[in-house]
Amino acid sequence: MPTTAVAPRLLLHTPLLRRLLDDHVCELTFTVRAGTTRTAMPVRYVGTGTEIVVNAPEADRDPWWIAFRDPAPVRLWLAGERRQGRGRAVCRGQPGWDQARLLYQRRFARPSVTALDVLVVITLDPRAIE
Repeated sequence: MPTTAVAPRLLLHTPLLRRLLDDHVCELTFTVRAGTTRTAMPVRYVGTGTEIVVNAPEADRDPWWIAFRDPAPVRLWLAGERRQGRGRAVCRGQPGWDQARLLYQRRFARPSVTALDVLVVITLDPRAIE
């Protein structure tokens, strides 16, 4: 795991410190490589109740989002709770791109979402709180 990811993950799992990040950082856990490798990583997000949008900036350099080319299960550590949902990658020109981009950019003006970025839209299962 990159050292840059250690501090946010530690903060997310420390109750008193978690409040610093809760409103814009969550931890995604998902499976890659044909179901053989589980990955957990902190990401910036914006949410609208049952939907979460995550940006994969410079998607060509860090292709973690490929796990969501087809809708796939994902777990999130979100505001101190383990949640489940389904994520799907949305590229420019695909249905949902403009809406997800505008939602993300309203929350995080800089850096802006570019045409090369991929957005992962996660629909949370309201019943799946562990």
